[in-house]
Amino acid sequence: CPGYMGFRRRLQETFQEAWPSLAAAGRTFGEAFGRSYEEPLYGYHTEDAQFLFVTMGSLASEATETVDLLREQGIQAGVVALRIYRPFPSQPLRAVLRSTETIVVLEKAISYGYEGALATELKAALFIHDRRPQVYNYILGLGGRDVKPLDLFDVAKEALDLAKQNKSLEQPRWLGAGD
Repeated sequence: CPGYMGFRRRLQETFQEAWPSLAAAGRTFGEAFGRSYEEPLYGYHTEDAQFLFVTMGSLASEATETVDLLREQGIQAGVVALRIYRPFPSQPLRAVLRSTETIVVLEKAISYGYEGALATELKAALFIHDRRPQVYNYILGLGGRDVKPLDLFDVAKEALDLAKQNKSLEQPRWLGAGD
């Protein structure tokens, strides 16, 4: 495939074939620093989770603390944090989310005019899944705004209530935007 389109196709194929190289780099990092990043996802209490936070970066720490609070209340909650955004880890996510009923995507970013990019990617990855969970998108922590575990506890309770009523949201919810 000559020209621009051929170049773009090769770029896409290269991204799709990047997993072994990324895993090797994560393994090497782990050997050097004692923390492996061989897997594209970090999971916390995902095995039996009916409710999951899906996020990236620093929000995973607050979400992990919140999961402990939710579990104290008898809610089977967990966290999945992406370590790598591209190539998007669709298959690993589908495997982790296969029995989850409710998902809250926590993002410190917005794709203007729609929702957070992570929520869009996650919904696309789950679209081919036989059983799709409810997915709710929350935008928070922009501009360095503080996000506390108790804030996320309230988010989880709201999302679980919406899911119980079988309600979807067309737009993301904003937390800490001054409303």
